[in-house]
Amino acid sequence: DEMAAQGLLPPVLDSRAVEISVVLADDAQVQTLNRDYRGKDKPTNVLSFPQLDEVAESLPQDATLPLGDLVLAYETVASEAKARDIGVEQHVSHLVVHGLLHLVGFDHEDDHSAEAMEKLEIQVMKRLGLPDPYQLDQHLIDTIKPASPAGNQRV
Repeated sequence: DEMAAQGLLPPVLDSRAVEISVVLADDAQVQTLNRDYRGKDKPTNVLSFPQLDEVAESLPQDATLPLGDLVLAYETVASEAKARDIGVEQHVSHLVVHGLLHLVGFDHEDDHSAEAMEKLEIQVMKRLGLPDPYQLDQHLIDTIKPASPAGNQRV
C-alpha cells in the first residue's frame, strides 16, 4: 500500500490481486536456468522470471495478475543462511521479497538502483517483523577480520 502510494509500483498493479509461483529447486537446476536465461553458468540464490509486461494489458481489470516465477536454489539458500547465522525461513523471506521487487521491475544494475531496491527490501522486511537483511551482511563484514601476522607468532 505504501509503495503504491509512493508511486513505486507499476500503475497496472493498483488495487489488483496478484499471484506468483515459487519453486524450490536444487543448485544444479538453478545453475542450468541461470546459464540458459542469464548467461551465467553458476547457481545463484534466487532467479526471477517476470510475466507482468506480457499479460497485464490483456487481462480483465478484475483478473488476478500473474507477476511471474521465483526459483530458489535450496543448497545456496541454506548455505547463505548458515553463513549469516540466521534461519533458512528468514533468508527465504528476504529472497522472496527481493525476487518480488524484480518481478515488478526493480533491479540492482547500478549503485543508485541497488540502494533504492535495498531500501525497499528493508522496509518490507520490517513490515513483516523481520530484521534488516543488509545489517546482517555488515555484521559479518565487521566480525570477520583478517588475523594480523603478529597474532600468528608464538611467544
